[in-house]
Amino acid sequence: MNPRERFVVPRTRYVEKPPELDYSPTDTVLARFLKERATASAWVSGTAPGEICVDIDGDRVLSDLSADEIRIAKALGSPAPFGRGENTLHDPTVRRSTQIEGERLTVDGDGWKYALRAIRSALTDRMGLTGCDIEMDIHKLLIYDKGDHFSIHADTEKAQCMVASAAVILSTRHDGGAIVTHHNGTDARLLDKPIAEGSVQWAVWYADVQHEIERVRLGQRLAITLNVRLGKDRPLTTNVLQSRDGWRFHGRSFSDWHTKWADRAGLQGTGSEQYKRKTIRLLDHRYTDPGLRGDLLKGKDRQVAAILSGMG
Repeated sequence: MNPRERFVVPRTRYVEKPPELDYSPTDTVLARFLKERATASAWVSGTAPGEICVDIDGDRVLSDLSADEIRIAKALGSPAPFGRGENTLHDPTVRRSTQIEGERLTVDGDGWKYALRAIRSALTDRMGLTGCDIEMDIHKLLIYDKGDHFSIHADTEKAQCMVASAAVILSTRHDGGAIVTHHNGTDARLLDKPIAEGSVQWAVWYADVQHEIERVRLGQRLAITLNVRLGKDRPLTTNVLQSRDGWRFHGRSFSDWHTKWADRAGLQGTGSEQYKRKTIRLLDHRYTDPGLRGDLLKGKDRQVAAILSGMG
């Protein structure tokens, strides 16, 4: 069964509508209330100052990012596969690039430190993970030559408590290779501008977001990818409101609205509890079975759950 159909979080539509009932007050007001306040992004991108150096198997291989250095690095790698169901496949029409596994890499430099700091800030300040401990593991170094690409896909959640993926793009001269994201009817092209000298580019997106890497038209694109995990400290909190007064609609709490609705429908004393409390909200993101937990919710889902859990 689709995880979106399995995990229920309060929303503004009732599971079951009794005949001849008008339940629009709660429906309309709550929907607008949540839409205005659950504003987390599914992806964020940006730039960071500084350069990055990469050691492979303990040897400094990439420092000035010359053609010779990139050639040596590529010779140490292997064709990048992709997953389909339980299978790991190689098909250059779907994915074509060279990879070096993360356990073989050591990365440093000011560009690396600033990029990681920016990614953490994006996750906590703009992507709904307020107050969460963010942990990141290097996944791979990917080298894209002219013509290399990766067709539309979603990332596998490779580690426990993984919620997102990130990429840091090294400052090589190249054209193409933009990240194109697709989520709930919204598309975006990330990192589609040339990298300024002395800086790096970065992007972070939730792991369930469909995305693709466009073909590199010129030069070579080097990306260090990361798995983003939530650490032990992952409270279900939100900063979208500052006081309990904000949880109220025109002087009534969420529960008050349901009670009034049931009273007006003449359902008190006739099993009205089944209507009084039954609301659902479809999730904005997709989840694996291990990720179907309140403390691992993503983005807008996390904000909505925090808001509704605070309503009286």
